[in-house]
Amino acid sequence: MCTLNGYPHQGHYKEGDRIIGGFLPLTKPPTLQYDNFRNPPHLVKRDQSVELNSYLHFLVFVHAVEEINQSPHLLPNASLGFHIYNSAFSDETALGGIWGLLSGTRAVAPNYDCGGGNKVTAVVEGPADSHSFGIATLLAPYRYPQLSYGLLNPALRPKALFPALYGMVPSEESLLTGIARLIQHFNWHWVGLIASDDDQGERAVQTLAGEISKGGGCIAFTWMLQKYTSYRGEKHKHLLDVFQKSSANVTVLYGTKGYVEAFRIQIYWFRVQLKGQVWILTAQEEFLSQVKYSSLQIFHGSLLFVGHKREIPGFRRFLQRIKPRHYPAYTMQCMPLLALSMPRSHDGPWAMQGASNRGSVRFTNPAGEEVFFDKNGDIAAGYDIFNWILSSEKILSKVPIGSFRPQAPSGQELIINERAIQWYGKFEQHPYSVCSESCRPGYRKKNRRGEPACCFDCVPCTEGEISNQINMESCLRCSEDRYPNEERDKCLPKVITFLAYEEPLGLTLASLAVSFSVLTTCVLVIFIKHCNTPIVKANNRDLSYILLISLLICFLCSFIFIGCPRKGTCQLRQTIFGVAFAVAISSILAKTITVVLAFKGTEMGYRLRICLKPRISNSIVLFGGLIQVVLCSVWLGTSPPFPENNTQSEVDQIMVQCNEGSVGIFYGVLGYLGLLAIISFTVAFLARKLPDTFNEAKHITFSMVIFCCVWISFIPAYLSSQGKTAVAVEIFSILASSAGILACIFTPKVFVILVRPDRNTKKFLRRK
Repeated sequence: MCTLNGYPHQGHYKEGDRIIGGFLPLTKPPTLQYDNFRNPPHLVKRDQSVELNSYLHFLVFVHAVEEINQSPHLLPNASLGFHIYNSAFSDETALGGIWGLLSGTRAVAPNYDCGGGNKVTAVVEGPADSHSFGIATLLAPYRYPQLSYGLLNPALRPKALFPALYGMVPSEESLLTGIARLIQHFNWHWVGLIASDDDQGERAVQTLAGEISKGGGCIAFTWMLQKYTSYRGEKHKHLLDVFQKSSANVTVLYGTKGYVEAFRIQIYWFRVQLKGQVWILTAQEEFLSQVKYSSLQIFHGSLLFVGHKREIPGFRRFLQRIKPRHYPAYTMQCMPLLALSMPRSHDGPWAMQGASNRGSVRFTNPAGEEVFFDKNGDIAAGYDIFNWILSSEKILSKVPIGSFRPQAPSGQELIINERAIQWYGKFEQHPYSVCSESCRPGYRKKNRRGEPACCFDCVPCTEGEISNQINMESCLRCSEDRYPNEERDKCLPKVITFLAYEEPLGLTLASLAVSFSVLTTCVLVIFIKHCNTPIVKANNRDLSYILLISLLICFLCSFIFIGCPRKGTCQLRQTIFGVAFAVAISSILAKTITVVLAFKGTEMGYRLRICLKPRISNSIVLFGGLIQVVLCSVWLGTSPPFPENNTQSEVDQIMVQCNEGSVGIFYGVLGYLGLLAIISFTVAFLARKLPDTFNEAKHITFSMVIFCCVWISFIPAYLSSQGKTAVAVEIFSILASSAGILACIFTPKVFVILVRPDRNTKKFLRRK
């Protein structure tokens, strides 16, 4: 099987007791060539020019081997060599080199030794993850340790399949987490994503979109870059238009060199004017080095994630003493053939110990830093964050402004020195990136149909609701004892209110009640003092006393309506008012009937004398009041009035009021009073022309007209008012109707008693 034993080694070779294999992309990848953008770009074959960064990796590789060989502690009594292949950014080249490394020949000869004893110890490769997993698949059966400095996705490398694969740079997962944490730190909620159209780019988009969404942000646009393709298509033009017109001030550019180069070509091919914004980059220095100054200034203020690194001790001295002929980058001298022996699983070189327990690998490097691996086999390191700053000399420089350490304690992973950051020119201070301005307190968000959740309109909270934070999804309703302020950003306690003596309305009504009560008392005293005079004895003086006392009670019951409602006052005020008025109207009805019977005496004879007896008129009063007592008793026994807090009628007040309980019985009480008043009015109206000296029937008619007008007006006024206004309406109706009766019936009699005593005689009475 091994027919090419004499074929010389490929790549750069150094003899040693143990060999480290290396797969580095030393030459540049195929590029796109364009002719002043007059024709579509086309793929150009790779040349033999050196890829600068990869050549530095090569020199670091060589320097590390020399340092190990010079140290008496690392490999005593043994030497370390290397066999470095140029992978040329090609999966095929890298995988082909693996066969040469294992079998000692360019021909594919799996499981065969085509030369001397195999001294391969480990393999170092990078930076493409496709190389890493391809090489790991071939090395896994032989248990060779594989050190990769490319971004590795832990989800694609389970321990069972790749137990000896180690990541020498911080993981892709930690990089994406760091970018998301940076976006959340600056409260950027509207972010564009530009990533490579490969597995790595798709993972980046999915991870970043999820992390940004968790922080309340949204993706403004997603542009998956395609490498080495025609850019005339409408799809590319559409993506560029979306990118150029986007309102996002922050864009993440994530991808390897080839894809970033494709982005640069598309920008210039379609004459896209990059707008000033914040770019978040992932170590694409080579991209910025190829951009013209007119576009380079757009990247001023951008933020760059770079794997944490320190200066390698002794590397500067190493670079100063070597010459290009010592280590040519691509055209390397072929070394004598040294056949590799076939490895056996039982004696795989150092692989089993390291692969069996990744967490056991822990040491301090020459820079004084502790090095160890996490559970996924990635080196436990973080990222340094730099700020790209364009100087007046048109030079871009990196200024360190922070770091991301995923192994740090919770809350301390991201460290940012915002004072050291220089933002793009149009951002005078910390830039913001939102689809919609934040909804201030007092407003809520209303999502726009068909747009991301970060795009919304701000709608004022409705009556009775508030929002006390920015960007609230919905407003909060104030509790019943609170109300929103004018800005609707806080709930204020409602003022408890009722008709109190301290306020002007309550004081006025109380003063009127006192005045009418005193006036009624004076009239009663006058009538008692002149009880034996003809004018007092006419029309049954007992009925006059009853009427004056019931009117006095009506005036005094107004005080029960004023003040904070209690259970007792709510139950007493309507019943006392209803019974007192029923007695008053019944006594007026009895007085009217007495007047009518007095002038019909000649027609009734004996019966008249029986009807004119005091007990008959007193029975009318008793019967009229008793019916009202029964109604009020049923009211109190079934559904009595009770105090309640009315929180709905006024926005900023809690009205303490009496709930009437059974509204039907309440209006039944009022209706009964109206019935008595109508009967009294009718009888008095029919008797208004009787030849009475003091014509009391006419006065009763006027009093009943006033009574009926007041209470008819009361009903609509009461129904259209609430709280203390309704209470004031009822008190006013009580005072007005009672005062009308007092004035119409008793004013003429008091005038005669006090002013015209000459008329208060039997002679004058008989003359009339």
